[in-house]
Amino acid sequence: MTTSTASADKALNQAQRPVVQALMAALPKGTVILGSAVTERSAGIWRSDQIQAQVLVRPKTTEEVSCALRICHEHHQSVVPHGGLTGLVEGALTQPLDIVLSTERLNVIEEISAQRAHDGRSSGRHAPKRSGGRSQ
Repeated sequence: MTTSTASADKALNQAQRPVVQALMAALPKGTVILGSAVTERSAGIWRSDQIQAQVLVRPKTTEEVSCALRICHEHHQSVVPHGGLTGLVEGALTQPLDIVLSTERLNVIEEISAQRAHDGRSSGRHAPKRSGGRSQ
């Protein structure tokens, strides 16, 4: 644990330490950020306040997303997803004990399949096949 990680760990609520330790052990270095590196971030593109959460996970692959969510679920940890942060529905607002899952590093399209009608970042659900005519 580095000095900055150690000081950020002191600021973490006692209940968050096990989930943060599990995330840091399971995910590549630099995926989990803590403390002021999180709280200094804007809460949205139209907002003047900052994120209240102390922990932010920045996965690069869908496998890392799955791993992070599995660990958070096992620890009964609330997760707030951060995408474009437009704030249109205020769904990305956080509380101090939340963990943010940011999509900022999910920026590579791994595969595009016209046959399966989805890209490599999809949730696994496929677009319905369209018929040539209208249904009546």
